[in-house]
Amino acid sequence: MSKKMMVDGKPVDFNSLFEDEAPEEISTGAGENGERKPDLLNPDEWWKELKSETFSRKNLRPGDLIDVVVITVGSDNILFAGQTENQSGHNYGRLEGVISCDDFSEQEISELKPGSNLKIYVVSAARKGEVVSVEGSREARGVKGAGGGADSLRDAHASGMPVSGKVTGENKGGYEVSLQGAKGFVPFSQMDSGPRLPADQYIGQTFQFRVTRLEGRNVVLSRAALQREEQEAGREALLGSLEAGKVVSAVIRKIESFGLFVDLGSGLSALVPQSEAGWSRGQALHSRFTPGETVTVKILKMEPFQGKLRISASIKQADADPWDNIPEGIAPGRQVQGTVTRMAEFGAFVELAAGLDALLHVSEMSGKRRINRPAEVVQAGQQVLVRVISVDRIKKRISVSLKDEADQKLADAAKPHDPADVVPSTISIPAKGNSGSVLAAAFFKAGKK
Repeated sequence: MSKKMMVDGKPVDFNSLFEDEAPEEISTGAGENGERKPDLLNPDEWWKELKSETFSRKNLRPGDLIDVVVITVGSDNILFAGQTENQSGHNYGRLEGVISCDDFSEQEISELKPGSNLKIYVVSAARKGEVVSVEGSREARGVKGAGGGADSLRDAHASGMPVSGKVTGENKGGYEVSLQGAKGFVPFSQMDSGPRLPADQYIGQTFQFRVTRLEGRNVVLSRAALQREEQEAGREALLGSLEAGKVVSAVIRKIESFGLFVDLGSGLSALVPQSEAGWSRGQALHSRFTPGETVTVKILKMEPFQGKLRISASIKQADADPWDNIPEGIAPGRQVQGTVTRMAEFGAFVELAAGLDALLHVSEMSGKRRINRPAEVVQAGQQVLVRVISVDRIKKRISVSLKDEADQKLADAAKPHDPADVVPSTISIPAKGNSGSVLAAAFFKAGKK
């Protein structure tokens, strides 16, 4: 890359900026720990100070987004140097380059000064010894105007520079994309590096795409290719920060009957089993969660499986245990509205609150008749008003009953009594008649009760 550029009204050879030179002494005083600090008010000193930094190697490619620091603001161009790390945690070496002032508004130019931080896209890059020469752009270049659209697309296809486009619709094989003067097509498999989301998550959104094929007017794009590159850049750092027990945010990518697949970031996926999807069991996963929804999960295990890393996580364990804070209304003798969540031969389970399931035993379903099967009285999903019989916080068990108080009294009266039991009874004696026969009849009647 060889070109002349104007800096402060003077032509400067672009390549001369990247010749290796020993840093000069900078009399700027010492910092708190005695280290020498660059003079941000002196562009030459700041430039040389950055040149003396040591970086690890990673090749830059067109389209990479990097962090840079302004060195000099010229009349036509802006000189910059690379910071130690880019946003993905990678070092690219000593970055020195130029970006056109046309990429900035007059207001932005007036606010830029040596030491200002910028994020730029790489248009082209070439290594010269210890230095990477970079030509930058303020934004990933899209296709501007109908006349220059073809040239811009050819450049993007050849260099790998991302293009910006808006997803406008869906067809049989993928999505249609408007590229401001051209139309592109993204196959379903290339829209997302992870599980594909519903169409409404993409349509109407603007994304960055890689031009993968260009044949006449046929422009084939890929968003997944860019995502995989970004994921690869951040995967190593993310893996180093993850461990069993850590609580992190994740995005639901796919919902299955057996659990949820969530994206932890940088392309790392984890499985949340159905049993760990929450304390509540009252609804199916598809009715409780939505693809694209952000959830908080706790990492349970990280283990190798068939040559890959398998990660399992829990939404339930990332939340508070409902048994630690049982509502006051769930107490013996109180009536509570609940939902039948599961059926069993011996009864049914009723969810009284999220994560608080109670057993409704078949013997507690009616005080008026014998119930042989729970399905005779309740069904899964049915709302029921039950009375709490007992709450065992240690064993985490709650028993409930469908019997009302009148049913309970009838049931108690119907129980067989021991001959030694004292049964309260009321005896009425008429004022007239044979007292002996009357007493005998009264006692006989009381005994039958």
